[in-house]
Amino acid sequence: MNRRRRTIATSRRGLTVVELMIGIVVTALVGLGVASMLTMVADASASARDGRSALMRGNLAQNRLRTYFEPSLCVLAIDPTQGVALWLQDDTPGQTVNLLELRIMWYDAAAGRISVERVQFPETWTPVMVDAANITLPKTADFFAAMLAQRQAGYTVTDTLMESVSSFTATGNGPALQSSDRVDVALTLTSDAGDAVPLLMTAGLPSHTEPAS
Repeated sequence: MNRRRRTIATSRRGLTVVELMIGIVVTALVGLGVASMLTMVADASASARDGRSALMRGNLAQNRLRTYFEPSLCVLAIDPTQGVALWLQDDTPGQTVNLLELRIMWYDAAAGRISVERVQFPETWTPVMVDAANITLPKTADFFAAMLAQRQAGYTVTDTLMESVSSFTATGNGPALQSSDRVDVALTLTSDAGDAVPLLMTAGLPSHTEPAS
């Protein structure tokens, strides 16, 4: 009788160990499956976030570009290695471009940056001094060189429009650039994941005016 009880007890102990082993294996497999699922969800979420981020940056880039292109009177010059020169407004009589009316949209390919520079004379200057320095630029002028000269004199301010730009081009729709009342812009942004995000936009110039001279 005692021998039978010992045999049953031994069998029960052996069965419990086997069940424990099976339970450990099953738990490990379930854990592996859950971990894989969580990894897939995390990757999908990261991809979705990156996509949303690229879309938001693209929309922001378009809005910022339109802020300068659409109010402009004229696209004065385009240089693939430098950027775009814009005649923003005509505050002086004669339908001519003056320094204070000029904006240069610089494209720095090495830094991947687009910025806008404008002339700003010292606040301590009198109106007479400002008028004397606010010279007229002929329509055939090198507008980029004119802005650089003012920068060297310390009379400009620059605002950054966007970063992580790997390409930037602009073209007008007219037979000559200054006669164009629309500009097509193509640029490529680099996403947080390092992917290239192409962006195309068209900006009209509702108040288009070609400089008289």
